[in-house]
Amino acid sequence: MKRTIHVLPFVAIAASLLLWWQAGPLVQIWEYSATTLWSWISLHDKPPLPETRYLGIYRPEAPYSVDGIEALSEKSGVCFHIISLYQAWGRDSVSLFPLAELDAINRYDAIPMVTWEPWLSGFAGPRETRAGREARSLRRISRGEFDAYIRQWARDAFEWGKPMFLRFAHEMDNAEQYPWTAREGNAPGDFIKAWKHVRKIFDDEGAHNIAWVWSPRDAGAERFWPGEDAVDWTSVTVFNYGGYHNASWMPFSQIFAPKYGMLKKFNKPMMIGETGCVVYGGDQAEWFDTAWSDIGKKFPNVRAIVLFQHSADKTSGALIDWSFVHVPASVEALQRAVKKNILAARP
Repeated sequence: MKRTIHVLPFVAIAASLLLWWQAGPLVQIWEYSATTLWSWISLHDKPPLPETRYLGIYRPEAPYSVDGIEALSEKSGVCFHIISLYQAWGRDSVSLFPLAELDAINRYDAIPMVTWEPWLSGFAGPRETRAGREARSLRRISRGEFDAYIRQWARDAFEWGKPMFLRFAHEMDNAEQYPWTAREGNAPGDFIKAWKHVRKIFDDEGAHNIAWVWSPRDAGAERFWPGEDAVDWTSVTVFNYGGYHNASWMPFSQIFAPKYGMLKKFNKPMMIGETGCVVYGGDQAEWFDTAWSDIGKKFPNVRAIVLFQHSADKTSGALIDWSFVHVPASVEALQRAVKKNILAARP
C-alpha cells in the first residue's frame, strides 16, 4: 500500500522554525559561532619579525587621522610599520577594546601597538577616592577584581584576530609618573603576578595574535622580569630631554647602551617603544642622524623603533615638543637612514 505524505505540516513547522530563527536565540548562537569560526579561520599569528626592522610612530591624532603620518612618510621616504596608541583602563567607552582605531591602523597597512595602562581610578565608584583606587593596584589585578574587564578585552582582541602589540603596564620602574609602581606600594613581585594573571586570561581566550611587550624605562629593571614564556618582545624608552629638567644634552648611545645591555640578557626581539629628542640644548637632526647610524652598527638586536611625535607632551610636567614639525633636517636624517638600509623604504 502506497503511503501518502502530507507536505503541509512540514511546511508549517519549517516556517515556524524560520520565524523563531530570525527572532529567537538561535540567531544569537549562530552569529556568535560564525564570528568565532571566522576568527579561527582568519586568525593571524603574532606580528612577524621584520627583515630589517620596523619603524613605528606615535602621533596624538592617530589613528583618527593619519594625514600627519602620511605626510612625514612621503617627505622622508620611510615606511611606518607600527602605529602606537595609548589606552587607560576603566568603565567608560574609551577604555573598551579600540576596534575602530585598530581597524583604521589595519587599513593603513600598519600593525597597531596599544600601550595598555592599568589606571584603576577609572573604576572608582561614587564613594571612592581616585587615589584610593590606585593603592597596591597590581595586587588587586592579580586577585581577579578586574577579570571581567580584562576578559572582555581579550575576547574582543581574539575576535579582531589580526597581529598587534600589547605593551601592558609600561615603565613599571617609573615611580615618578605611574601608579602601578612602588609609588603606590607595588613591589616587583606584584608586577610579575599581575602580568602573568593578565596574560593567562588572554591565552585562555585564544588571543594568540598578540605580541606581549615588556617595557621598563631604565636599565636595572631585571627584578620585574615575568619570565621567558610570558614575554614576546622587550622594550625600553629613549628620550633626550636636553635643556628640560636641568638635564644635559645626551647622545643616543649614551642613553641607550646600558638599557640595550639589560635587554640582551633576555634574548627576545628588542624594541625601542618610545624615542624622542627635543630641539632645546642641541641639534635634534644630528642626534637622530647618529641614532640611526648607531642602531645600524652598534645595536643590531633592535628590531623596532617607535618615534614619539607629540608636539605638546605634558607627561613629564613641562610642555615638551618632540616632533619634527619645525626641523626639516630631522626628516632628512630619516631619508639618509632609508638610503643606508637602516630603515625600510616606503613601498
